[in-house]
Amino acid sequence: MSVSEMISASGRTGSLKPLTMDDIPNCSVADRVILEMIIDNDVDLDQLSEVIQENPSLSALIIGLANSAYYSSPSSIFSIKDAIIKVLGMRMVRSVVLSVILGKSLDVSQCKEFSVQDFWTDNLTAARFCQLLVSETSLKTLVSSEEIYLYALLAGFGELVMIQHYPFEMNELILATEGKLNIYIAAQEAQFGITQAEAGVLMSKRWGLPELVTKVMQNLFKKDYRGDNWEVCVVVGAVINLVNEVRNGEKKIGFDPAIEEILGKNSSECNLDQIVELRSVYQVLAKHLMSGSN
Repeated sequence: MSVSEMISASGRTGSLKPLTMDDIPNCSVADRVILEMIIDNDVDLDQLSEVIQENPSLSALIIGLANSAYYSSPSSIFSIKDAIIKVLGMRMVRSVVLSVILGKSLDVSQCKEFSVQDFWTDNLTAARFCQLLVSETSLKTLVSSEEIYLYALLAGFGELVMIQHYPFEMNELILATEGKLNIYIAAQEAQFGITQAEAGVLMSKRWGLPELVTKVMQNLFKKDYRGDNWEVCVVVGAVINLVNEVRNGEKKIGFDPAIEEILGKNSSECNLDQIVELRSVYQVLAKHLMSGSN
């Protein structure tokens, strides 16, 4: 059955409750304390490290990231403080902590076909590969590596919002679209009149996230977008699409010419094989993240 046939057969589109900002939950009191700390530019490093250390899922993810081959730490990292000082930096740790808190606030348990492990694997992979692109291409003139890491890491979180609000309908779409992102997004628009991009914007505004996070969420799937910061938006979207293709087993992947022009490099010069390697690394980290949050 095609996506359009599945949507028509369900006959439920008109009865679905529209998604609004009021449907986006706030975080717990404990997570709010952590959130306030990571937003505070004057936060005490020892105090922040101690708070993160008490959270198993956060600790496993941050220390795992710091020790991964793609951060080239000269020695093993065993503490949150060393991960921040020696490898990742405060801004990147803030991004990771924020993403985990956002993820915890949204309940996706009723959508049985949704893979939390794949979600985290893909988001971490896209974020790190975007970061590598900044260091190796003309993208460095447009955005910092820390900024694009945050944008890419949070870009897919609208999907969690959609799944919490429409768990059973999203479950059907996941089955029908077989992991193909572009078809999945189109099916969301057809069934709900809203996609995970717009849902991400609602979440971003509800949580008071940086304006550019909202901008990227809103426009990352619009190849023809040419508004503010359009280059960053479309590059993040292009990387997310490549990660999805790798997840689906595609062997030959590449950027469109428009993306290559922004990067100042051809696809063959962008080390796209790293996406496969990153997914392998981050699948393990995502598994630890899931087990630590249970």
